[in-house]
Amino acid sequence: MILRKEQSRIGLFAVVVLSVLVLTADKREQQFTGVISDSQCAYNIHSETHSHKEMLKMHTMGGSEADCVKTCVKIGGSYVLLSKDNRVWQLSDQRTPAKFAAHRVIVSGTPSPDGKSIEVAAIVAAK
Repeated sequence: MILRKEQSRIGLFAVVVLSVLVLTADKREQQFTGVISDSQCAYNIHSETHSHKEMLKMHTMGGSEADCVKTCVKIGGSYVLLSKDNRVWQLSDQRTPAKFAAHRVIVSGTPSPDGKSIEVAAIVAAK
């Protein structure tokens, strides 16, 4: 009887420890590589290609991809990270990305549980 109680306690302890590890696993800082874009173009609000091509052809959002990103943010979009596979990540930091508009970067941060945003710790230019 005492042995069963001890086994139950050990089993319960193991379950608690594993649960804590699983819940905290997603909260570790990671690195994400992509291009700083804007939500308007990345989500195809006024683009069909997850890019700035259409806007640049019409010369409505400036003369460069960086101009397009900054203009779209000014009119209500937000800075996002667009990965190589066209995955769009919302960024918690909306100041730092401005200097990296349309450039390839590495974002260090913690992904949200739903996998749609990053709590940004740092952004650096990718080599």
